Amino acid sequence: MKSLSIVFDNDGAYYPGDTVTGKVVFTNSKPVKARSITLNWEGINESHAEIFSFSTYKKSIFSHDSILWAPKSGEELITAGTHEYPFSYKLPADCPPSLQFYDVKNQYKATVVVDRPWKKNLMEEAEFVVTKKLDVQGPNTKTYTQTFNKTGLFVNNGPITLSITLPTVVQPGQTIDLTYKIINNSSATVDLLKARLTKNAHYHAREQHTPCQTYYSCPLSKGQRVFWATQLGKSDSAQVDIAPYTESTYQMPFKISEMATTPNFATGLMTFAYEIEVGFEVKGSAAFWTSFYVSMSIGEEKEEKKTPPKSLDSGAPPAYSA
Repeated sequence: MKSLSIVFDNDGAYYPGDTVTGKVVFTNSKPVKARSITLNWEGINESHAEIFSFSTYKKSIFSHDSILWAPKSGEELITAGTHEYPFSYKLPADCPPSLQFYDVKNQYKATVVVDRPWKKNLMEEAEFVVTKKLDVQGPNTKTYTQTFNKTGLFVNNGPITLSITLPTVVQPGQTIDLTYKIINNSSATVDLLKARLTKNAHYHAREQHTPCQTYYSCPLSKGQRVFWATQLGKSDSAQVDIAPYTESTYQMPFKISEMATTPNFATGLMTFAYEIEVGFEVKGSAAFWTSFYVSMSIGEEKEEKKTPPKSLDSGAPPAYSA
């Protein structure tokens, strides 16, 4: 009987530049003849964005081999028993977060190989998660405004302006307050506020020198780029009664999905982000809800580097001494 496993000291996520530590555990009931036990560290970017091609673009983020065991004095036998081989590997500082979304992924794994002469090698691999901290500058909340001049499907009721205020950075599983300000300059009554969270990825057939700001500003042709978006969690709504030619402000609780575990990031190959769709419905209208999308940053923020306050100088001259 033989068993081979990789045990990480940290079962959670790692940050770029962190050191991944743990041990390889090898149990064998009989002596095993082997040339070496090696551990390979690998990080890859992968995307499939060419519409008329079956090929997949794959790029190595890093690849490193370390020897955990080698025979001494020509002795190639690993004695029977349970053997533990500690390991340590420092991640590069530029690792993008782990991602698996449609045809694009960032993957990190460690693979241990027991090299046996004239026999099939023993092999085991284990994935680990890399994340990042968000570096978001600016105020703690942000406000977006849009005016909708047509709020009915067949009848133009008049303009309605929606302003939405929300936190700049949120955490997975957090319940936030969405502040809706409705200026209803139409002849219809606004009777429902709605919101839903989406995640999206824009990625390329080949890596570019700089990340794209938006999918529509991407310099590549449509056959060389892809955009996917999907809803994350449930939609939320609130019944309201905003009469024609009035304005009102409402706060609606909205829970961020606990599945939003990958933070926003952008590389030359892919951009991953979140958006929240906010809007309203008009009473008696045959139209679906009127809405617009607002970008949202989800993840852990970098800690602010606080500079200690400078001591105040009284400006008085030094004491006189003879």
